[in-house]
Amino acid sequence: MVRRNCLGALQKLSLRKKPQWIMIEQDIIKWILNALKYEKNALGEYFYEYATALLMNLSLRSAGKKRCEESEVEILEILADLLEHENMQVRSFVNGTLYSLLSSPSFKEQAHVFLIFLYENFTKKK
Repeated sequence: MVRRNCLGALQKLSLRKKPQWIMIEQDIIKWILNALKYEKNALGEYFYEYATALLMNLSLRSAGKKRCEESEVEILEILADLLEHENMQVRSFVNGTLYSLLSSPSFKEQAHVFLIFLYENFTKKK
């Protein structure tokens, strides 16, 4: 319950410039991505919705984009999985995050390599 309330507060605060900067500096992006990757079976709808909204808000800042690019967690894999999430809000926030991140040439290149990888694996299964 505490984690849920903290996430909600962080998401609300992420609409403001100074809190966004502090959250990016404190590596909240990494925390979100780790939770979405390693705890996905234990997360509720509230967490998915607020975590993806928070990630989108932080990715709108250039420092946030840079943190996403530098992340050791496979952000493209996580976001690709979430594109099929049943909650429309989650899918909207994921699309917003991808739209923001794809404005970066280096992230666009990572995405291109990732799509080639997915395509090759898909065609091997056939």
